Amino acid sequence: MARHALAPGSHGDISYQPLPNGRVRGTVRFRRLDGTRGKLRVSARSNAAARRTLMESVDEQYATTLAESGVLTPESPFLDLAHEFMDHVEFTQEQRDTTRHENRRLIEKQIAPHMGALAIREIKASTVLRVYKTIYRQTPSTARNVKALISQICSYAVMNDLMIANPAREVKKVKEQARPIYAPAAMELAEFRGVIREYQTREDRMGPRPSDLLGDVVDLILATGARISEAVGLKWEYVDLDAPKPTITIAGKIVDSKGQSSTGRTTSRASRGGAVSLCHPRSSRCSGGGRSRAAVTSSSSTRVLALRTGLRMCIVRCERCVLGRGPMIGS
Repeated sequence: MARHALAPGSHGDISYQPLPNGRVRGTVRFRRLDGTRGKLRVSARSNAAARRTLMESVDEQYATTLAESGVLTPESPFLDLAHEFMDHVEFTQEQRDTTRHENRRLIEKQIAPHMGALAIREIKASTVLRVYKTIYRQTPSTARNVKALISQICSYAVMNDLMIANPAREVKKVKEQARPIYAPAAMELAEFRGVIREYQTREDRMGPRPSDLLGDVVDLILATGARISEAVGLKWEYVDLDAPKPTITIAGKIVDSKGQSSTGRTTSRASRGGAVSLCHPRSSRCSGGGRSRAAVTSSSSTRVLALRTGLRMCIVRCERCVLGRGPMIGS
């Protein structure tokens, strides 16, 4: 009768054979996690002693294989799993450089002190909840980011058969309270612009001289609701001053891309080519429609607010249309 196939990390039935000296010989066949097969044989005073010795020897064989291959097990520290996850997303390019840098910082500063030493099998929903509550008491926004990162790491563990289910999905976030919309009055804006001018002309200020465009950047943000990186990345080709209500299309943003050259270049999450998918400037007042492929150059001369050179930058796809809610700069 043919033997049944052994799955990796399993062993067959133990056979026992009495010896003339009154001892027992135990034999077992096993299969290591890398697929290779082995056979162990021991001599003991009883069947129970032979079985115990054989099981210990099989476990040692498994551990040796794992140590040589570097494969994680449910007994491995959760911190090792987090590091392997970050190596995985760097290999697959699932996250931008800035996102990976921030996630690695969260792992070292938040996850490692609170749960990094726990074994993967010890991570439960109660563990994630405890870490989330501890961080939330100090910085709620960081707690949300840490919980999301833990969930991604646990999903990676499930994909690699290190966990049966993702425990982080059972932990509910604290419901965020809607913040009241703040609209500064004209007097407040005048005072704010005065603070900017004072900061630019202060003689006792340390460091390099602030850019003269600081006030223009602030005005553009106030008029459109754009983010800082989107405002400084705005190009004239995405500005429509001829419309009844001046409209801009936020087609990209400036980010620090570590490891990139000092000259800006065009990139997107889907492709490394010279073109990215953008909303057409003339159709930016529609919601989600009217998209076209448009080539984007990295020359700073086409930007509304030209930046100083020497920064590591790249333009990434954003595709978020913003309607101007106030006068454009220079109009």
